[in-house]
Amino acid sequence: YYLDYNIAHAQAIGLVAMPGGFLDVNHSSSNQGYAWNMHFYTRTWEPYVEYAWKPLPALTITPGLKYMWINRVIEAPVNQSKDPLPGPMFFGTAYSKLLPLVTANYRLMQNWSAYAQYAEGLLTPPLASYQINQPQLNQIKPQQTVNYQLGTVYKTNRFNADVDAYQINYSYLPVSQNDPTVAKPGPGDIIYFDARGAYYYGFEGEGTYYVGGGLSAFVNGSRNYGTYKGSKRRIESVPQYTAGFGLIYDHAGFFSSIMQKYTGPYTVYSGTNNPDLPLAPGTLTAVQGGYSNYDLSLGYGQKIEHAGFFKSFKARLQINNVFNRDVALLKSPKAVTGSPTVLNPLTSTYNVLTLRGYFLTVSSEF
Repeated sequence: YYLDYNIAHAQAIGLVAMPGGFLDVNHSSSNQGYAWNMHFYTRTWEPYVEYAWKPLPALTITPGLKYMWINRVIEAPVNQSKDPLPGPMFFGTAYSKLLPLVTANYRLMQNWSAYAQYAEGLLTPPLASYQINQPQLNQIKPQQTVNYQLGTVYKTNRFNADVDAYQINYSYLPVSQNDPTVAKPGPGDIIYFDARGAYYYGFEGEGTYYVGGGLSAFVNGSRNYGTYKGSKRRIESVPQYTAGFGLIYDHAGFFSSIMQKYTGPYTVYSGTNNPDLPLAPGTLTAVQGGYSNYDLSLGYGQKIEHAGFFKSFKARLQINNVFNRDVALLKSPKAVTGSPTVLNPLTSTYNVLTLRGYFLTVSSEF
């Protein structure tokens, strides 16, 4: 809202007192003093039940069932002034679904087991899909997933590792575009519809080995695929590989870690493309290469006995982007003016890493 800070003037014309000033109902850009007056509510109810069944001494089967109910509400007596939608707006809708889950775990040996999992998921449409003209006509459905996972876990006193394969069947992918029936579409002239969805699948693994003296080493990695159901093309911005490794030390109050994270190559397309259809003529396709980042943490902490008020203390120095790398990545490729098939790197990139950062944290228990 807009405020009038002239107390004498505000009181003289009877303006309403607000925190920090008086509501300026005469402001040229306001609606009764408000730039916007919007409230968004999300109410959920998610009862869940599961049962662990052991048909064999080494086999545990755990079925479960969740009921998910979600109510999304917009109350906007004064709609956004920069997004000229008809106002005021009061709209709400509810979504619900039963979501089953079942996990089976079989102990092959004392320190080795295998597991399988099936689960379903639900994600409501984004808030932006309601901020359009006549949101009650929006018929997009919640995004739904069916997840499958197979894996194995091995663990000893010094070494543990796990490997798994996964597949996610993703349905009702929300897509937006300008309303084709409007000659000059404005911010609210957007229609949403459901694309068929996508498949995500791949495999991943990780392992940790305790070297001794408080020092451990770890490594992890994954191979990932993502494909649209309709067009069969690769999903943009999904890394084909990820990896990480590092060292962790924790002994006699001293603790530290050095961790590397690698994000692999991924595909990007220019423009906004319908996932169910082939790419439009002239669409640029590019593959962004991978990049790595390193983070370092150093600290010391100790319990304090018989010290009265304070029982412990801990100090930690965190250094992000240790080597101060400046990484520019492709997001939405754009062509050079006059050459529609030539990539313009100056207008197609963004910086994914912030500059080297230092964070010092001191805490105490009392």
